[in-house]
Amino acid sequence: MDPIHRQPCVRRNEAGIPGSQVRDTTTEPSPTKVARHGCAIVDRVDGGLRAFGTAVNWLATLVITIVALPIVYNIVLRALGHPTIWTFEVTLYSVGASAFLANAVTLREGSHFRIQFLPKLLPGYKKPLDWLALLATMLVGAVLAAAGVMYAYGSFVDGARSSTLLSVPLFIPQTEIALGGIALFTEALSLLLSGGYESAEHGGK
Repeated sequence: MDPIHRQPCVRRNEAGIPGSQVRDTTTEPSPTKVARHGCAIVDRVDGGLRAFGTAVNWLATLVITIVALPIVYNIVLRALGHPTIWTFEVTLYSVGASAFLANAVTLREGSHFRIQFLPKLLPGYKKPLDWLALLATMLVGAVLAAAGVMYAYGSFVDGARSSTLLSVPLFIPQTEIALGGIALFTEALSLLLSGGYESAEHGGK
């Protein structure tokens, strides 16, 4: 599936230079100058949000790659008649972390399920409906992040640990919930700043 294409706010002149970087030698009205500077700021913020989403995605990729090691280790030892009892817990936490952390890039690539009934029924309102969907996604991300922080903080204060051999402090795997919520929120905000979804058909399932 093709990724969502962003439309940069800063428009470029014929030389390919962002408008906000071109020295003004004309009598351009001040509102236009303000708009250009505003677009430059929006693009910088959007770039920072996308960089954060990319970093979180690389973290998710790293986690899911590393988790293969204990799985292979357990397979080998099981074949030798000495299965481990800790690999399942490590795998469970790692897969959960990768799922939460990869939420942002999944939204960026348009791989989340989207219901296209209303945009197809009301094509003239597609853009507002897209904005509404992204605002709802931001709300979900914010609630997820807040709940994750409260959840992890409660476990940290109480000193809660898993009732397993590793006795993992539970605030560590619970922190992934908060990070996933933050990543989802920032990616949805980035899409809003860049104009939302490009087409009614994109990402719909």
